[in-house]
Amino acid sequence: MRREAAVSEARKRKFGVGHTAVYVEANAAVQVVKPSGSRVRVAGIHLTFGRRVALWLQLIPPGRTSPQIRETHHMAKPMTKSEIAATIAEKVGVTKKQVSQFFEAQSELAYKQAKNSFVIPGIGKLVLTKSAAREMVMRFGPKAGQTVKVGPKTKIKFRVAKAAKDAILAAKK
Repeated sequence: MRREAAVSEARKRKFGVGHTAVYVEANAAVQVVKPSGSRVRVAGIHLTFGRRVALWLQLIPPGRTSPQIRETHHMAKPMTKSEIAATIAEKVGVTKKQVSQFFEAQSELAYKQAKNSFVIPGIGKLVLTKSAAREMVMRFGPKAGQTVKVGPKTKIKFRVAKAAKDAILAAKK
C-alpha cells in the first residue's frame, strides 16, 4: 500500500491534482461515473507490482478541452523539390530536368552573390548583415555568472518582398 501511495503522490505532482488514480486488477472492467456532458481522459497508465494496474483519469468539464482532446489543425505538407520542378515544368512547358538545372544554377549564383545581396524577383532578397560586438552573461557551465565578450558576426537573412507578403497574407483572409 505504501508503494501505491508514493506512486499516487508522484503522479499527482506530475499530472496535477485534478487526476484520480484507479487501481484495478489486470483484465478487469472499469466503470466511470461522470456528470453529463463531461468527458474522461486517461492521463496515464502505470503497472504496479503483481497484476494490478493504475489508471490516471482526468475529468474534463463540459466546454473545456485538454491538449490531447483539442482538435489540431495541421498545415498541408510542403511541396518537395521534385514536385515543385514538375509543377513549374508543366506550367512553363519545359522538362523537369531543365527546371532542376535552373534551380541549381540559381542557388550557385545566390551563394556567390550573397555578399552583394541577391534578389529573387517577386519573392525576396538574400542579405548579409553584421551584428556588433556585445557582452553577455554566461548562464551555464564553468563560466556561469561571468561576463564574456562576443565578437561581431556576419549573418545571412532573407527579406521577403512586399509583393510576396501581400499575396500570401491576402490569400489567408
